[in-house]
Amino acid sequence: MTDLDQLVRDAEQAFSQAATPADLDNVKARWIGKSGVITERLKALGQLDPEARKAVGAEINRAKEQIEQLLQSRRE
Repeated sequence: MTDLDQLVRDAEQAFSQAATPADLDNVKARWIGKSGVITERLKALGQLDPEARKAVGAEINRAKEQIEQLLQSRRE
């Protein structure tokens, strides 16, 4: 299990605990908002060498997509 997999599980739990649409928006901001956990990871990619940046960036984007899917499922 990677750190990103744990982040996705944490986000899933947070989304499931959101009781109102406003709570859901707050959770979304915490994970994929302007200064969210995933966004901060993406910003840190610039510090990596190009080969590592490619691999790590793909993993982060995969986690972001999973979190966005979880959010969409919860909204429905």
